[in-house]
Amino acid sequence: MTEIFGNAAAQSAFLAAMRGGALHHAWLLTGPQGVGKASFARLAAMRMLADGANPDATPAGFDVPQGDRTRSLIEAGSHPDYRVLARLPKDPEKPDQDLARSITIAQVR
Repeated sequence: MTEIFGNAAAQSAFLAAMRGGALHHAWLLTGPQGVGKASFARLAAMRMLADGANPDATPAGFDVPQGDRTRSLIEAGSHPDYRVLARLPKDPEKPDQDLARSITIAQVR
């Protein structure tokens, strides 16, 4: 069972593009807070990385089985090709205040 609900059309479109060799370099995930954009992105990345490690697998959805090496590495935060970027607070002294508008190069390095 996929960990996200209500995104079946988006999952199907993403998987069709990925498996058809027509995956665009960027996908814009939009919608109100709490609809599953971050979950969709995490699971899509996990599915792509798992497929890259095992190109013969063709699961129907984003599911990556428990115990899969790719999933284990991502969940442990140690997959070399997976990194989560987040905006930091504008003022490090006030972490509960507004977030910066952008992610800096230093955060990516």
